[in-house]
Amino acid sequence: MFLKFFNIPKQITIHFISLFYYSNKFFYQKKIRSWHNTQCEQYILTHHPNLYNLIIKLRKVLRQKNDIKIWSDTKFLLNIYIHNKPQKTLELGSGISSIVFAYAANILKEKHSINSKIYSLEQNKSYLDTYILPYFPDYLKEYIDFNCTTLKNSNYKFGVGISYLKKDLQKYDLIYCDGPKINNKLNKLKKYNFFSKPFCSDLLDLYYNGLLQDCTVLIDQRYLTYLTLKRITLTNILKKKYFYLSRKFYLKY
Repeated sequence: MFLKFFNIPKQITIHFISLFYYSNKFFYQKKIRSWHNTQCEQYILTHHPNLYNLIIKLRKVLRQKNDIKIWSDTKFLLNIYIHNKPQKTLELGSGISSIVFAYAANILKEKHSINSKIYSLEQNKSYLDTYILPYFPDYLKEYIDFNCTTLKNSNYKFGVGISYLKKDLQKYDLIYCDGPKINNKLNKLKKYNFFSKPFCSDLLDLYYNGLLQDCTVLIDQRYLTYLTLKRITLTNILKKKYFYLSRKFYLKY
C-alpha cells in the first residue's frame, strides 16, 4: 500500500507528460502537426505521386477524412525504410503503413537491388479482408505477407501486456509497432485508466528471445509501451529519440 502511494507523484508526472507533449488533445499540438502534415502531403505528391494516389484511394475506402498525421506518417515511414534498407521488417498492425513499406521495398529492389520483405500482423480479419487485401496493388504484394491472428494477455510484475498470439520469432532489421489495438472488451479486461492500461508486449517477446540486437524499433504513439520497453531494455538501447511532429518513438539496438 505504501509503495503504491509512493508511486503516485511519478504516475501523475508520466500522465501529464503524455497528455501535454505526446498526445494530440490540445489546439497547439493539432495546429503544429496539421501544418506539418500539409507540408508532407505536398512532398509525397511531388516526389511519390504513385504512392500518393494509392493512399488517397485507400483513405476513401476507409472513409478517412481529417487525419492530421497520415501524410506525416507516410513521409516518416518511407524515409526511415529507404534509409535503413531493411531486409526483414515486422509490422504490428496492418493498414496504410503496409502500403508505404511495400512501396519503399519496391524502391529498394529497383534502385539498390535489395530484396526486402514485410511480415504484417493484424488482429481484425474483417478489416484485413474487406479494406486492405482487396485494394492492395498487385505489384506490391510480393513484398509483404499478411497474417491475421488473435491476441493474448500476459501478466508481468510491472503490468499487463497484450500481444499477437501467433508471430514468427525471428531476427528483424526493422519493427514498426502500431498494434495490437487495445480494446477492453476484446481483451476481457475491466475498465482501466491511464495507469493500469495494458501495453503492447510483442517487443518484449522478441527481446527476451534475444531478437532485438541490431534492430531499429519504431513505436507509434504508444507511450506506455515505450516506457515499458525502455525500462526493460535500457542497457541495450544504442540510440533513442522522439519525433514530435510524427508522434513516433525511435529506438536503435
